[in-house]
Amino acid sequence: MIKKDKTVNSEYLIEGWPRKVYTPWAFTENEQEKGKINFEYFKLLKNEYSIKVISQSDYEANRDHINQTFPEDIVYYNISGYVHYRAVVVKRPPELTDDEVALIIDGGNLCFGYSKEGSRVYHIYTD
Repeated sequence: MIKKDKTVNSEYLIEGWPRKVYTPWAFTENEQEKGKINFEYFKLLKNEYSIKVISQSDYEANRDHINQTFPEDIVYYNISGYVHYRAVVVKRPPELTDDEVALIIDGGNLCFGYSKEGSRVYHIYTD
C-alpha cells in the first residue's frame, strides 16, 4: 500500500528510479524505463484507490448525488476526440496530484502526456 503524503513521492523508488509520473515520456531518453515505472506506479495507485469509469449519461442522471450513487474514490467519464480523449473527473481524493489522476485515467501510460482544462477535464493525448 502506498503511504500518501502531500509531497512529491520522489523518496520512494521503483526499480532504482524515483517514483514519479513521467509525462510525456515517448521519444525521450530512457523511454522504456519511464513507461515501465509509470505502469508500476499505476498498479500501486489502483491497489490503493477504487476507480469507476461511468458513461456521460450515468453522470447526467446522477449528478446531484454522485457520492451516494458511486462509492468509489475516483469516478470519471471519457469523451473521445481526435488524437486525444477528454476525461471529466466527477470525484477524486484531494491528496492525488493531477499527474496521478491523469496516470489513472490513461491506465498507467501517459506516453504522449496530458493537459488540463479547468479543474475537472483532462485531455489525454494518444498520438
